[in-house]
Amino acid sequence: MIIGEKPPVALPDLSLQASAESSVPARDSFGSLLEGVDESLKQADTSAARYAAGQTDITNAVLSAEQATVHFDYLMAIRRQALAAYQQIMNLAY
Repeated sequence: MIIGEKPPVALPDLSLQASAESSVPARDSFGSLLEGVDESLKQADTSAARYAAGQTDITNAVLSAEQATVHFDYLMAIRRQALAAYQQIMNLAY
């Protein structure tokens, strides 16, 4: 790590698990998930640009890119599950 550079950010909690006492609507949870993924992708872009400018090392750039990939893959898995649930519900109607 280069002196003065911030250490890599820990993975944010992207889970959609809601407790029984939680009063947060699902849309707010999903919205925060989208914001977390968006922030992760922006951080990866910034890290890649910093690497290209010689301001950071390859380790931080690759780490940021991998974190963004994991977050995006997680989001796509949730999307697939939601779509499959929707399709099952629509099949029950006919």
